Amino acid sequence: MSNGLPKKSAGNSPVKKKRVALSPLTVETICPDFREWPESWRGEANDKPYGEGLIELFRPFLQSLIDHGWSKSTIRNHIDNLWLLGGEIIREVNDGNEYRRFTPRNKLLKMIGPKGGPYSRHLSSEAEVRSFDATCRKLYQFLQPIVSE
Repeated sequence: MSNGLPKKSAGNSPVKKKRVALSPLTVETICPDFREWPESWRGEANDKPYGEGLIELFRPFLQSLIDHGWSKSTIRNHIDNLWLLGGEIIREVNDGNEYRRFTPRNKLLKMIGPKGGPYSRHLSSEAEVRSFDATCRKLYQFLQPIVSE
């Protein structure tokens, strides 16, 4: 039975529990291949640096979800949707050779909005489309304070 007093060690001093530092969650701890996305999207040489620009726009959004305590499964769902979004952006930029016309940031803001994101040929159900659009809307809302500055 405990009397509520700290336990004493042989040297008559309270036993101190070691605090183990928890490793902070980052985008890479949840998605280890995050930095490899630009290579996975790449169709030609110009695509990789453009994709790197996109992931640097996605990173603060994902980190904010982590910092706000969203569940790993919810964050993972947003990660999957962002991977699709990045691929669609790269495809469109590549098809129209728009590398100089639009920065990654401008193209991203052109493709997402308060109604969702672009058409993705990889989505096969209404539930997947709703999830994808929800991620795009959430990213759009996250970026709004940055856009208005």
